[in-house]
Amino acid sequence: MKNIFLLSIFFLSTSTFAQKDSTIVLSWLKKAADYRYDLPDSTRYYANKSLTYSKKIKYEYGKVKAFYLLSFIDGTAGNFSRSIDYADSCIAVAVKNNFSLEHADIINIKGSVYSDLNQFDKAIELYNESIEISKKIDYQRGINIAESNIGVCYYLEGDYQKSLEYFLSTLKYFETTSDTSSYLICIGNISSIYLEIEQYDEALEMVEDGMKFCKGVPGQQLRYADMIAQTALIKSELGDHQKALSLYFEVIKIQLQANDLRLAARTYNNLADVYFKMNQIEKAIQMSEKAIHIVDSLGFDYDYAEYTKVLAVILNDKGNYSKALEYAEASLKIDEKIGAQDHIFQTTLLLAEIYSHLKNYEKAYELQLKYSILQDSIFLRSSDKAMEEMTVLHQLDKKELENARLTETNEKNEIKAQLQQEQSDKDRARMLFLVFILVLVLVLAVLAFFAYRNKKKSNEIISEQKNVAEKQKTEIENQHLILEEAHKEITDSIKYAKRLQDAILPPLELVKEILPQSFILFQPKDVVSGDFYWFEKGSDQVFIAAADCTGHGVPGAMVSVVCSNALNRTVKEFRITEPSKILEKARTLIIETFAKSDREVKDGMDIALCSLNPSSLTLTFSGANNPLWIVRKIEELTSAEKSDETILCNEHSALLEFKPNKQPVGLYSGMKDFEQEKIQLKKGDTFYIFTDGYADQFGGEKGKKMKYRPFKETLLSLANTSVPEQKEILTMDFNGWRGAFEQVDDVCVIGVRV
Repeated sequence: MKNIFLLSIFFLSTSTFAQKDSTIVLSWLKKAADYRYDLPDSTRYYANKSLTYSKKIKYEYGKVKAFYLLSFIDGTAGNFSRSIDYADSCIAVAVKNNFSLEHADIINIKGSVYSDLNQFDKAIELYNESIEISKKIDYQRGINIAESNIGVCYYLEGDYQKSLEYFLSTLKYFETTSDTSSYLICIGNISSIYLEIEQYDEALEMVEDGMKFCKGVPGQQLRYADMIAQTALIKSELGDHQKALSLYFEVIKIQLQANDLRLAARTYNNLADVYFKMNQIEKAIQMSEKAIHIVDSLGFDYDYAEYTKVLAVILNDKGNYSKALEYAEASLKIDEKIGAQDHIFQTTLLLAEIYSHLKNYEKAYELQLKYSILQDSIFLRSSDKAMEEMTVLHQLDKKELENARLTETNEKNEIKAQLQQEQSDKDRARMLFLVFILVLVLVLAVLAFFAYRNKKKSNEIISEQKNVAEKQKTEIENQHLILEEAHKEITDSIKYAKRLQDAILPPLELVKEILPQSFILFQPKDVVSGDFYWFEKGSDQVFIAAADCTGHGVPGAMVSVVCSNALNRTVKEFRITEPSKILEKARTLIIETFAKSDREVKDGMDIALCSLNPSSLTLTFSGANNPLWIVRKIEELTSAEKSDETILCNEHSALLEFKPNKQPVGLYSGMKDFEQEKIQLKKGDTFYIFTDGYADQFGGEKGKKMKYRPFKETLLSLANTSVPEQKEILTMDFNGWRGAFEQVDDVCVIGVRV
């Protein structure tokens, strides 16, 4: 969400234009001005009251200020047509009574309305008019307010260079005044430009300067909150959504304490945007509904239309099309009421998409047609000026055409004489041409004879070459048949290898029966895999493991059969139940199996092995190069864990990591005994074991590895998500990250909630 602000001015003179019975009007106007950002209905009430009484007592200054406030409040609420009417009434009173300062101020407000309507040329024209009036009375603040608003117009048009020039110019002025609020708004606007052109360091530097300037300054809490909100927006753009959330919640606290509910609503809307980017749709909906409730109760129609459209987008993305339709239609209704053409344009397209999802294709087509008409009308309006220029050019072309016709008549007479001369020359040339043709035919006949004789010889050679080519073709076809047969045999062998590997994998139904709150994400790189998952039920404990064998494809699958068999024999034949001892015995069996080879074979596996006692919730872990992760609720952490800065946390959960032994299960130069760790789980904990294929996948915009930090953050964000949904989200995230890149390794991720 963009953070860019227009500036406005309002102050009351208590002496210059005061007259009998005016004191009560000034008190009402002060109340109206105080309420203009928080309680628009109260502002409208006191402004109308002031206007009525001012008309009664013929108090011109009261009328001009009341019209100003009514124009301002309707403009911020999105009632643009009525705002312009009030502005014109205000201008009439100001001109009649020579209120030059108020005249400059209300033209500035009128320009802001046209800016909101995206009619930037008209807005800039009005701001320049305000500047000219302000220069005549040396009203420096009015000049700089209007110039800052011109900068906003150029920003919204995408001309960041011109926008920055205006903002830097007005910033110099406000640095020399006591107008802290306007100075900080300029700081925020400049930061927004740097953000748009992706100069994030400069954007943050501007915001930090603003925060230092206003921190602790009385009456500037809301401007300080704006600086924090701008920082949150930058962090969100950089992908640090967690930091953005914490900053926005800090902003909300300040805005609610200051009772600035409209700004609080905007921040809730920004929170919805961050949660939407994090794919936390339910929270995004909650934040969006809060924003809508606030502006609805305050009566800010323009904000209400914008926020309901945002919620419609979120619900449409979630697949709740009927609810999305309800909010989108509410948004469009208000947009049409207040004449917000740009919003109407966007919301119409959104409604067409929603109706398409609802399979109401007739309505979708109707809205798509309306969207096209709106698009054409915008294009036609932008083309008016060009058409006028073309008309002028057409008039000039007509005069040039008349002159050209006179010249053409003279040229025709000259051409006629030339043609007669040319005809005589052509007759002579035709005779010479016929003679030339006769000679040429004789030459060609001689050449044709010799060509025929040569061609006959060539055909004999070609025929011989064709016979040779036919023999080669037959030989190639035979070789192709041999290759096809070989390919079929290899494919059949791989399919058979897959059947063998599937036979060693435990049925997912068995795992689900014993561990109902669990999932196994298993995605081989090829038909067969070097990764495998292993599961075995003991008398009072359950063994589960995720293993990554040397290699992938057929070689990896062959090693996986050996390693899986070693685990099965260790538990079933040798009755070993401690994870560290299981790995040691499996290592011995694997080395013995490969020792029969003539050469030294160092193949083996990396593995994370757990033994779970479901009744006591004790988990014993031993790993070979692969760790164990546990996601736990914040309130369940010990004091030592809470103070450990290495533990990754969000607002409700933490991820604990248990390190593996730094050696594989197989022949290794520095072999030593495996260690294990006994962990007391808490109810609601979810533990994860996995191979390296998920985090090592290349993808994203830059084609880099995902790595483990984003993987951890994803699991942490899924703490309150059901186990089946976790598997779906992890699968979608992995495939989305990979995109068009080839999968580089086998993937195996296991999650169990207790």
